[in-house]
Amino acid sequence: MKNKILSFLLAICLIIPCVFALSACKKSDDATVKVMNLSLNPKIEFVLDKNDKVLSVNAINEDGNHIILLSLNSDKTKSLFEGMTAEDAVELFLQITKENGYLITGNEEEIKIEISGNADNLMEKVKDKADEYFTKNGLDINIVIDEINKEDIIEELKKCMKEYTEVELEGMSQEQLIDLLKSSRDETKNYLTQELKDAYYNMRAEKINIAEFEELLDIIQSLDNSANTILNTFRNGVNDLINQLKSLENSYNQFFLSAESDYNKAKQAYIQAKEELLVKRLELGSDGFSDEDKAVLAKCEETVESMKTALENAKTAADSAIAAAQNTIDKAFEVVKSSIESIKTILSTLNKNLDELNTAKENAKNEFKSYFENNDCFKNYIGQDKGHWGISE
Repeated sequence: MKNKILSFLLAICLIIPCVFALSACKKSDDATVKVMNLSLNPKIEFVLDKNDKVLSVNAINEDGNHIILLSLNSDKTKSLFEGMTAEDAVELFLQITKENGYLITGNEEEIKIEISGNADNLMEKVKDKADEYFTKNGLDINIVIDEINKEDIIEELKKCMKEYTEVELEGMSQEQLIDLLKSSRDETKNYLTQELKDAYYNMRAEKINIAEFEELLDIIQSLDNSANTILNTFRNGVNDLINQLKSLENSYNQFFLSAESDYNKAKQAYIQAKEELLVKRLELGSDGFSDEDKAVLAKCEETVESMKTALENAKTAADSAIAAAQNTIDKAFEVVKSSIESIKTILSTLNKNLDELNTAKENAKNEFKSYFENNDCFKNYIGQDKGHWGISE
């Protein structure tokens, strides 16, 4: 009997640490930053902290930018989503979409909720919150649940943190990737048009490269080597690259951002048609849609589709202009890149310290936001109240 008791106590002693270990593991899995996407045509991305509160909010599409505009505080300085729990953010998202015509009868709508990592508990909470909202408002909405995996986050980062290679991103943990994503979103939180965000991300990557080249150029110009063909090619390439960057800036302004651009005119026409459709949905949908209402809405939807086609055509033309400017930059970049290793080798033989190159790149990262926001091509389009949508003003 004594042996049995001792065996039992020994088993308990062995089990207890395992239980604590499992609890610790579970807590560790839950206590990580996460990404949560909500999609109901408008698509919004949230970065959540370890307590599942919203650290940052970003639009994934143009209707998402509309939702963020509608979520701004009275001073238009901050989204009300920031600091909310994930569940409250879901409720506010649904409330805004319902109050502004995106969510009416529930017959045709579907909401998709995606969360990264080990998030079963959180997923259950936000799903319950959505169900509660739908029940309260008499809506029968299908909820689609999915997981955001590491590859999904990498794909988003490849669009915005272009100075990182795919190999570098794949070598990071999911938490590191999400921290990097949040950093990127923080930089562009006041840019409520996708065109401005794209300009920022593309210009940022080029500016970081140029910072390294300019630092090398400064080192080279301090040497008496003007007759060296490789060094002359490098100097000319860097100067050409700087000039082409200015050309790319002007192209974004001319073809995408300017109120006089064909793209912006098409975008405003589309937004106006979409706003009229949303207002009409609110107006007619309070008691369900009659056949007559459906006919009116069908006509509005037809106008929206027509304006959408015109916008897509204008975007194709604007994209072509940007691609041409980007292609010229890429060619200038290749000229510089072809000689850069030879340059570094020459400088190494002269015992020149190349640590300054990394410092220059880091400084460029830290200083780019100020450079962009004071640039004549972009500064007039920046601000939480400078989005295309006018319904919230």
